[in-house]
Amino acid sequence: MQRYLVVFDRDWADEFDVSGIKIMSQEEVDELKTQLENSPSWYFGTNEGFEDGELSVDDFTFTPITPEDEISFVKLLSLPFGNFPDLRQ
Repeated sequence: MQRYLVVFDRDWADEFDVSGIKIMSQEEVDELKTQLENSPSWYFGTNEGFEDGELSVDDFTFTPITPEDEISFVKLLSLPFGNFPDLRQ
């Protein structure tokens, strides 16, 4: 089963920058892309977030990784790392 290193990186004007890293299966990547097509909102913190339509697949990179790569990433980082959108609602 193919796994991906998914990196999220998005800024909002000069207010804030948000980034995160997560390892996902092909099914999870497909689900994320479907959710992004529905123009989701995502809020974090007390009053920060992205409104409907502000997130897109362009805010993410999807890099195929090997099982060995995944082991290395897990050893080096506590994943998910940073702020990664959970768009399931």
